[in-house]
Amino acid sequence: MSVLFLAAGIYLYLCFLGWGLARIALPRTLRQHRSWFVPWIGLMLAAVLGVRLSRLGISAAAGIYWITGIAAGVGVLSLFPKFRSSRSRVVPRLTFMFGFLITLLLALYPLLCLREGPTTVSLGNIDPVTYASTSRFLETASIRHPPSCDLSRPLTCLINYEISWHSRPGTFLTIGLLAVLFHLQPYQLITVLLAVVLAMTPQIVGVFVEVVSGIGWRR
Repeated sequence: MSVLFLAAGIYLYLCFLGWGLARIALPRTLRQHRSWFVPWIGLMLAAVLGVRLSRLGISAAAGIYWITGIAAGVGVLSLFPKFRSSRSRVVPRLTFMFGFLITLLLALYPLLCLREGPTTVSLGNIDPVTYASTSRFLETASIRHPPSCDLSRPLTCLINYEISWHSRPGTFLTIGLLAVLFHLQPYQLITVLLAVVLAMTPQIVGVFVEVVSGIGWRR
């Protein structure tokens, strides 16, 4: 799968998850910036629901259907005037769009140069091993039932430690959910997901500056 297509797919799926809740929950002062909050709300929804379902013993492979269904239900609910926040004109700022695209391309530059498809790029940091192995386990298992530590299989001890100590469960579940959705290995998603999240950040910073300072951005 193309790196750029995968990045676009992740972004669009996060937007799908967050669209309905953003229409219902965003306060009046932020409605005009709704389009930039939607993927962040989708990311939070995936992490929170993923962890909650996993604590109930539901794997990421099954949880993806629950989360997608809940997001779709909230989206339908937001179409009813009773639940929807008042209508506002949502026009993405060209400056924000430019910032998103440039940041995404810069973050994906190493993968685009490698031309080997989605994979994990790391400058000697071994954290991706933890993320990939734990996320892979949670695709078919849950944080309610961590694996027993087997010294002959070192990864079981690593996964047991991360789950038992409740270390970043939302991150592991989000990677696992997306891996199931796109039929990829977790290690193929980590760098691309980080690039998408990084590209989503400048717009939120811009919104914060605009709201706090009261100075609007030109389109």
